[in-house]
Amino acid sequence: MNEDVRNLLLVQGLDDEIAVRSAEIDSLPRHIADIRKRLHAHQSQLKTDKDALAANQKQMRDLEGQVADHKQKISRLRDQMMQAKTNEQYKAFQHEIEFHEKAIRAAEDREIELMESAEALGTNVKIAEAALATEEASVKAESTEAEKRIALIRAERDQLETERKQTLQHITREVRAAYDALKARGRRQVVATIEAGNCTACRMSVRLQLIQDLQLSDKLIRCENCLVYLYATRVTAVDEHGPSTSGIVS
Repeated sequence: MNEDVRNLLLVQGLDDEIAVRSAEIDSLPRHIADIRKRLHAHQSQLKTDKDALAANQKQMRDLEGQVADHKQKISRLRDQMMQAKTNEQYKAFQHEIEFHEKAIRAAEDREIELMESAEALGTNVKIAEAALATEEASVKAESTEAEKRIALIRAERDQLETERKQTLQHITREVRAAYDALKARGRRQVVATIEAGNCTACRMSVRLQLIQDLQLSDKLIRCENCLVYLYATRVTAVDEHGPSTSGIVS
């Protein structure tokens, strides 16, 4: 195998490994963001439960104030009723007192309902607090692990990039430029072998003469179709049936 092609194969493999690690590095911050979304969901739930409990308690305080207000009015009305001079005045005061007493009963009934729901709301808050604490611990652990993973992969990628640079130094400038040009055009595979007479990069047939040249020499040969560099197994002999291979890539 041509020495440039051999080194290009190494570079191509390193590029693939670098791409895999770059993709994982790019995905991990998104993973961390998704983890934190879970935490935000728990925080939001806890806030909702706390707000519901606070609203319940406020209604309780408002009702207590209303009851106290009604009782004060009843007390004043009774004082005034004692000074009523006519039966009509007496009855009027009595009706007002009954109105306030009815309002007190309604408020107290509502207070009982709120007290019953307050217990459930308080339980919801405790459950949400416990769930949030669990999620915070989980998010912290997963985020720390993801950050460690990012650091590890970056170190691996740096090492691969160093190996790539070192390998590129052993490739002629012209071949290196051609490799970079093909990569810039979006071609992932720049070095390919031949299978069943076809280039494995573009799946188009390769002329027999080119295949024989690859198998019998160290010529630098490119696919006439997609321009990738080709390599083939070394042949052991050539007869009337064409080249026969040893199965060893040279």
